[in-house]
Amino acid sequence: MGATAEDEGGVRFESLVIDLAAGFVNVDPGRVDLVIEDCLLRIVEALGLDRSTLFLRSDDDLVVTHSWAAPGFDPFPKASGRDQLPWCYARVMSGERVVFSRIDDLPEEAAIDKAVMRRVGPVSNASFPLVVGDQVLGVLAFGSMRTERSWSPTVLERLHSVAHMVAGVLARKHADKLLRAALAEVGELRERLELRLKGNPQ
Repeated sequence: MGATAEDEGGVRFESLVIDLAAGFVNVDPGRVDLVIEDCLLRIVEALGLDRSTLFLRSDDDLVVTHSWAAPGFDPFPKASGRDQLPWCYARVMSGERVVFSRIDDLPEEAAIDKAVMRRVGPVSNASFPLVVGDQVLGVLAFGSMRTERSWSPTVLERLHSVAHMVAGVLARKHADKLLRAALAEVGELRERLELRLKGNPQ
């Protein structure tokens, strides 16, 4: 089999994961997208991969929101995970990862998924559900487009850690959005109450 995704980066990759974690700790909600894009780029480069893609939950589907590809390759298309990758969709929505070194490693029931991957890639993949509590927020996928790769337990453990960090920062971003919406609603209620009091002084 071609190149391998062994922990060839060793200490360098370990240091990268620690550096990414530090960057996620107190990131401003408004910079989350930029931080995630930087994360995808740096991991792809560190492991010699070709593409990394973030799918986020949209109602009952998973849609591509971020995708970084090495020069010469296209980002993952704006696909519907449920329609175009149904086997992978069902697996990650149940909290399971999708890891394969060859497309043919996928089972027969993944026929639709395999056809899509043969058309747009990857040839090897490691995808991790982004889980917070009992909710799947999305999926973080790392892939090789040129050569088949094996995935060492060490690399999978580190990539799982990155997925966990991304899930956490997305959850904080969502919580911040909900808080801002709630505060705006309270502000509107206060304004309406003040107008009513002005119109009906005691």
